[in-house]
Amino acid sequence: KNVEEAYAFINFMLRPEVARACVEHVGYATPNLAAIELLDDSIRDDPVVFPSADVLAEGEFQTDVGEAIELYNRYWEMLKVSR
Repeated sequence: KNVEEAYAFINFMLRPEVARACVEHVGYATPNLAAIELLDDSIRDDPVVFPSADVLAEGEFQTDVGEAIELYNRYWEMLKVSR
């Protein structure tokens, strides 16, 4: 619906300094190579945030779990609050 604003937001999020800040705040990796270069070595070298290609090759892709999503969400919420 708001195509111009969507593109503006995407462009903002792709700025290296913004992508770096997202990694530092949220703890999720970024594919933005310029942002990765701005990260502190302790984050850039953290295998939890940026797993190696070998580790990724051993992973599995989770597809739509259908109605079980509620169960997944409940346990995810419990995990996040350490219960």
